[in-house]
Amino acid sequence: MDYSCVIYISGFNNQKELVVFLMSLTKGILKGETLVVSDFVEIDIDENEEFDDIKEKEFPDGFLFFPFRLDLEFNENVCKQDCIKFTNILLKLFWSKNKSAVSACDYENQLINKGGYKSEEVPFP
Repeated sequence: MDYSCVIYISGFNNQKELVVFLMSLTKGILKGETLVVSDFVEIDIDENEEFDDIKEKEFPDGFLFFPFRLDLEFNENVCKQDCIKFTNILLKLFWSKNKSAVSACDYENQLINKGGYKSEEVPFP
């Protein structure tokens, strides 16, 4: 089963700052410049080619224009509940640091605040 997830992120000064934040959170190792690998997930940190500093502020769909996107690829042996748990932890941490984060995945409706989409409870640029 594929439990991959994309999280759109805004609020970091640059990609390196986001990489360091994720490495400290996951205790993962860095492969290349933007791939954080842990025992159960690989997180590819990309600059969003669609980034637009005006459109990103348009609620609720502006998240598609946030400057960064995380592609989470969970290992085959990770169950759906653990994917949901980890994704929720990530989202809560971003939000607690006043960073904008919105997920797009098959299980987003099972995430806290539905992954941030259309939620006025979470930070938005």
